[in-house]
Amino acid sequence: MYVGANVFACGLQGRSEVVFQKTYINPAYRRYETARVWVVDAHLKPGFRHLAPHRTYYVDEDSWTWST
Repeated sequence: MYVGANVFACGLQGRSEVVFQKTYINPAYRRYETARVWVVDAHLKPGFRHLAPHRTYYVDEDSWTWST
């Protein structure tokens, strides 16, 4: 799966108008790489309520950061 990686260049440029465009982030400052991820399929505990009773998380094996 492709995950965001080493995006520190976005914050180190100093000029936010170069990195952050009007409706998107400049693709030159974004970086993705393939990585192994753990898929966590989460269901709500019986007897409880929530707006999102089912959610799937993707956890990067190298950095242990997650995304939905």
